[in-house]
Amino acid sequence: MKFGFFNDSDREYVITSPATPQPWINYLGNEEFFSLISNTCGGYSFYKDAKLLRLTRYRYNNVPADTNGRYYFIKHNDTVWTPAWQPVKTELDSYECRHGLGYSRFTSSKNKIEAKLTAFVPLHETCEVNQLILTNNNETCEQLDLTSYVEFCFWNAVDDATNFQRNLSLGEVEVCGSEIYHKTEYRERRNHFAYYTVNAEINGFDTSRDAFLGVYGSIERPQTVLTRASSDSIASGGAVIGSHHLKVILKPGESKSFVFVLGYSENPYEDKWEAPNIIKKDAARAAMKRFSTDEQVEKALNDLKEYWNTLLATFSVDSADEKLNRMVNIWNQYQCMVTFNMSRSASHFESGTGRGMGFRDSCQDLLGFVHLIPDRARQRILDIAATQFEDGSAYHQYQPLTKKGNSDIGSGFNDDPLWLIAGTAAYIKETGDLSILDEIVYFNNDPALAKPLSEHLKRSFDYTLTHLGPNGLPLIGRADWNDCLNLNCFSKEPGESFQTFGPSEGPVAESVFIAGMFIKYGIVLQQPAYSKYYLNLGEISSYPPGYKENAGIFCHNNPWVSIAETRIGRGDRAFEIYRRTCPAYIEEISEIHRTEPYVYSQMIAGKDAPKHGEAKNSWLTGTAAWTFVNVSQYILGIRPPFDGLEIDPCIPSNMDGFTATRKYRNAVYYITVKYPNHVEEVMG
Repeated sequence: MKFGFFNDSDREYVITSPATPQPWINYLGNEEFFSLISNTCGGYSFYKDAKLLRLTRYRYNNVPADTNGRYYFIKHNDTVWTPAWQPVKTELDSYECRHGLGYSRFTSSKNKIEAKLTAFVPLHETCEVNQLILTNNNETCEQLDLTSYVEFCFWNAVDDATNFQRNLSLGEVEVCGSEIYHKTEYRERRNHFAYYTVNAEINGFDTSRDAFLGVYGSIERPQTVLTRASSDSIASGGAVIGSHHLKVILKPGESKSFVFVLGYSENPYEDKWEAPNIIKKDAARAAMKRFSTDEQVEKALNDLKEYWNTLLATFSVDSADEKLNRMVNIWNQYQCMVTFNMSRSASHFESGTGRGMGFRDSCQDLLGFVHLIPDRARQRILDIAATQFEDGSAYHQYQPLTKKGNSDIGSGFNDDPLWLIAGTAAYIKETGDLSILDEIVYFNNDPALAKPLSEHLKRSFDYTLTHLGPNGLPLIGRADWNDCLNLNCFSKEPGESFQTFGPSEGPVAESVFIAGMFIKYGIVLQQPAYSKYYLNLGEISSYPPGYKENAGIFCHNNPWVSIAETRIGRGDRAFEIYRRTCPAYIEEISEIHRTEPYVYSQMIAGKDAPKHGEAKNSWLTGTAAWTFVNVSQYILGIRPPFDGLEIDPCIPSNMDGFTATRKYRNAVYYITVKYPNHVEEVMG
């Protein structure tokens, strides 16, 4: 069953029903400011760090699902509805959500009133722009009440969700006309604030959630919306929201546009105030002014589209297989860029409250985006290397704000160091820039321990060679993925981490996987499933049969097997493995697969699971990078060795060939591959 369709010409996925199997999301932003947005307008926004600088609240694992977002309530006569269906869930006469590259657009209607909502983060800006256009398709003049809504987070998302004795007495705001400023903790320890505004005169506002919802009210039926009357509430302590109330009169056939801007702004600590207890708003108002007209919004959106068009033109393919084309040219590369920006930290499966940026994860993700943004890839490598220890080991994660290692997780994940070599090699192959090896990089962010990057790579390699078990294989240390036989980390008490409990330096537990990183080919997935928990095996046996590493289909591994098939000339088998997990090829079973049909997931429930075929953990996964490496460099065979571009395809026998465009080292290559004989040449 399908819930939408691909629109390849506009590079969009069009969702035709709001009731998708689970929230299908998109990402807005590409530098410092980001928003998650679902097909029902759920999600949240943050600046740089999803944990420490969260602008808006989101409630994970909530009932109903996908609660809290940017909402626009429309009251027309006695009917209340929202353009993206949630949270009111009034049955709409029409609905459509278009997830594009860095933007999402919702078009819906009820009782001949049409709403078109476009959401995006403009290039080089720290704000999300929402343009809402209301059109009256009735033959009579109609009056509407339009009410906006966002709920602010008190910045630290973990503290916000746990420290209620403080947070319920904390919120602070300022209101100036249609400008709502969230300034909790600005007096004490912060130099930044959030703002929410609209480019129109308002009829009222609310900043107190209690006042907006009413006593025992709910977001599905807010008191303010039902009564058509804002209370002009000023939050002081308690939960802080931003809400504008506008009375809109539309003549027959008339449209009116409203531009809402949710943004982040900061001031120097020494220049925070324009008057006692009045925050300095110059930078915020300058941003508001840049998006105060429809013309400005349209230009910013067109600039965003052109950015993505230029970026994705770095690598494109034209074949007879439209699904191959759309994944290679659009969605696979787009997902690689999103994964780079988020570093596995913020999705509907990762709460953004703990992981930070992974040492291993970031190195692997780099393989999928280095051709798109080599300069940013270079900086990412240097940032990662700076969290390495002198002995060659590394912090497992680091925080994007401080770029320092995450001591809560620590180190001891022994495959981490080798990935730095792989990421650096990919960068040099793409750019030819050997100077990165001479860059001076701190160990453990300590200037006194600075060495060239080449020394970091040497110590990564030496660490593995000097940490071997009784069989001469690398010691596993702590493990958390495909080799997660946590033999050093026995865990039997609730609350103990499978990953980090116990010592990581055990002398016995070895990893075939880490050893395999020294050779060309991939690994075999674990089967059969463990049906009970074994203390000595740890995490792998803690999952139900068929999930995650316990006999699940770990999508991350599949590209490695496909790559191995190409190296022995079996193009049919390589492409079949590629198709099995490629979203575009399994769109027809969305009710089984459940996750978005335009992006890869981390895993798919195996045959031992009750819901065989159900996908988990979409968007932020190493699957995206490794799949793009597989299809671009091995199946299509366009790969960058150290000394130039190499063309060595291994395509399926039913494919006549393809053409491709590849930007590489300041040149553009136009490549034609012909396969007239359709005969595999399998190596003996």
